[in-house]
Order: sequence, then structure tokens, then C-alpha cells
Amino acid sequence: MGDGLGRAHTMAIASVDDEGLKSWQTYDVGWDVLHDAPAGTGADQATATTNTSTDPAETGHSHDHAHSHSHAGHGAHHARIARFLKEHDVDAVVTGHAGPPMLKMLENMGIHVVMGASGDAKEMTIEAAQLIATEADSYEAEKDAILDDIDRVDLS
Repeated sequence: MGDGLGRAHTMAIASVDDEGLKSWQTYDVGWDVLHDAPAGTGADQATATTNTSTDPAETGHSHDHAHSHSHAGHGAHHARIARFLKEHDVDAVVTGHAGPPMLKMLENMGIHVVMGASGDAKEMTIEAAQLIATEADSYEAEKDAILDDIDRVDLS
């Protein structure tokens, strides 16, 4: 859950049903390193690179990410993430954080986002799946109520 979706080093693809967690597979995506890598440096080609240093002299990156910023290559970075999500048929993302451009991309892809997740990733995934199912049930109940109201309207 760490620093958020765009800076994830590892992604897990899970399958959850009414009985709980059915499958869990992790992938070293290296998005933490690739997030601010200049396009064309070769770093944008890697998928499993690890850099755990927080020393700005080593990372070349010293500013705080709590603010909005723009770097060349974010479009390519978001495209990389979109490809991964599409290749794995992801329909929901559970994350601690995602910035507005990432959220917009996920919305455009029709992917449900559960934000603010922290703690054990598997537990958060199960909780998020239950939340999504509850929201879907609530939506269906609301839709049915509206359709019932429409059926009662006299249009003559």
C-alpha cells in the first residue's frame, strides 16, 4: 500500500468472491523507480528494478510528493500502469493513494478505486471487495426503487 499506486514496487493481482480470497499473485512492477525516470533512459523499459535508497544524491529526486507536480514521462508511466491493469483484467484497485491524473485514468478505464488502504494488503483487498459488493447491491436496490417509482407514474 506504501506510497500509492503510481509508486508501487510490487502489485498483487487478487481474485475475491463471496467465500473470500481465491487467488493472490504478486508482480515486481518497479513503478517506484520508474515514476520519475526520464523517458528514453532505459529505466522506462524495466519492469523489476529495485532502488530502496532515499538519498537524493542517489535517486536524483529530493522533493516531497505530497504536492502536485509534473514530470516529463508521466503519460508514459500512466500508460505502463494502464497496460498492466488491462493485461490482468483488473476491475478494482485498492491503494493508499493515487493522484488526480491517475484517478482520472482509472475512471476512464472503468476501474473501481478504493483509496486510503493501509495495513495488510490481503485483508484490505477482502474488505474492499466486500465494500464494492455492498455498493453494487445498494446501487441495484436504488435502481429498482427508481424503476418502481417510474412504473407507478401515470403517463396518460
